[in-house]
Formats: sequence, C-alpha cells, structure tokens
Amino acid sequence: MNREIEERILVLFSIIRNGGAATKKIVLDYLIDNDYIKLVEKDKKILKSRNEPRWRNMLAYTRQHLKDEGYLESNRYNQWQINLNGYDYYLKTTEGFDKDYEFEYLSNDFLRDFTNVLFVSSNIIEDAFNDNLNNKNRKNGNYKQKKLM
Repeated sequence: MNREIEERILVLFSIIRNGGAATKKIVLDYLIDNDYIKLVEKDKKILKSRNEPRWRNMLAYTRQHLKDEGYLESNRYNQWQINLNGYDYYLKTTEGFDKDYEFEYLSNDFLRDFTNVLFVSSNIIEDAFNDNLNNKNRKNGNYKQKKLM
C-alpha cells in the first residue's frame, strides 16, 4: 500500500468518525488527537507559504483529490463531507486490510480502531447523504423527502 492510499484512508476515516462531514481543522485534529498518523520530522516542518505543518497541507491536497474523483462533496466552504461513493471507496480500499503490514503513515492506534468504523458508519453516511440531497432540493425549489436504500 502506498502513502497516498494511506492518506486517503486517514482522511475518509476521520470524516466518517466525525459524522460524515467536518471542517479541515476537525478532521486533521482528530487524527493527531488520537495518534492515528505516523509523522516524520519532514512532515512536521512548517511550510512558509501556508504557515502550517507539511502533513496538514498534504492531507488537504489528498482531500482535494478525493473531491475531484467524486468521493467527497464540497457544498459548504471548508466542509469536508463524504458521499456514498466515498464510503464505498473507503470500504473497497480497506477490504482485506492486513493489520500486520508495515504501514508508512497509519499508526498502530489507527489499526486498532479503524474496524469500528465499518460497523457504525453506514447509517451516518446515509443520513449525511440524505441531508445533503434534501438541502440541494430545497435550494432548487423541488424539495421532496428522498430516502436511500
């Protein structure tokens, strides 16, 4: 597994654990607060151009790639929101996850806790997706209650 895939897993995991949508600060602070990310000195260096640690900027780019590929929504400024495609991508990416593999970026604490997401997150994601869909319909003037599945 390469580092970019590990970064994607971390971003999606944190968004899921924070109810399916959260700000950049909440998503990234969650990873640090729970010791889910292994950082080397290079990752901790402050970027002069952004005045933030390199790893935070890197994961913001990871989020942008996920958004560009249709796995995240961006309906509100600074809101990182997963959609059903993103949740499916997360499941496929972590399917058959080998906890004994030596990961570059995923910490042992992450590996211990990540499986809990698989059991509680499908309802969170469905609710977040339905809320997002209902908000779009309200804005477009054709509001109807829609339910997935």
